[in-house]
Amino acid sequence: MTLLLTLLLKSLLLFAVSGLLLFALRRSSAAARSLVCLLTLGATLALPLCSAVLPGWQVLPSPALSSQPVGAPLAVPSSPSMPSPSGTPATSPLASSISSSGKESAEGAANSAPTPVISAPPLLGAGGPLLLFFLLGLLLASVRPLLGLWGIHRLSRECITVTDPQTLTLAADCAHLLGLKMPPRLCVAAAVPVPMTWGWRRPVVVLPPLSAEWPEDRLRSVLLHEMAHIKRRDWPAHRFADLACAAYWFHPLVWLTARRLRVETE
Repeated sequence: MTLLLTLLLKSLLLFAVSGLLLFALRRSSAAARSLVCLLTLGATLALPLCSAVLPGWQVLPSPALSSQPVGAPLAVPSSPSMPSPSGTPATSPLASSISSSGKESAEGAANSAPTPVISAPPLLGAGGPLLLFFLLGLLLASVRPLLGLWGIHRLSRECITVTDPQTLTLAADCAHLLGLKMPPRLCVAAAVPVPMTWGWRRPVVVLPPLSAEWPEDRLRSVLLHEMAHIKRRDWPAHRFADLACAAYWFHPLVWLTARRLRVETE
């Protein structure tokens, strides 16, 4: 519970700094603001690891307060010993009575001390219900992104690769204009109402069937828009935001930052 509260407080500081940066960059490019959102989500995910690895702050007690341990017996000043006739210093009667009573109490405590019973620790400990609740929320928050990846996998099997030379030439020109090493794969899918893109290593741009009837200017504009997403790595960034939302499903500021990231990338 203490670790959870610590992470929440540290994340609030991160989001406060992120909010100030977004306000300062309100007139800058959308790519700069989306980068701030992405870095904020990454720092939030790194908080548990940093808390476990980096040294923490520790307030040391005052030496004046810690000089005398709690529960320690008070020191009894020894009375001056009277010399005995034989020359050996005689022990004070008060010191003898304190010493004998201390020995008797120590022997009595040792005899009456109960035998320790070793019991097996619980499976999840005191924070077991909280851990189960967190795992349940993590599972529910991961359903939507996993279904989206499964839908992309199914859709990719239905895509038809574009073979029109004019369209491929136009795509190569757009890729060269944006500085891409090679144009992405162009496909057409009947289940896609609007253009979309996915993938990281081998990105794909999927067009609706009606794109064959579009004029060249509109097709060029659409291809430039989708290839700009590929150049900025927007699709991996959105998947990273899904991971942050699943890990911090209980944190509303994480969801708001992920939503702001999607808005800025568009």
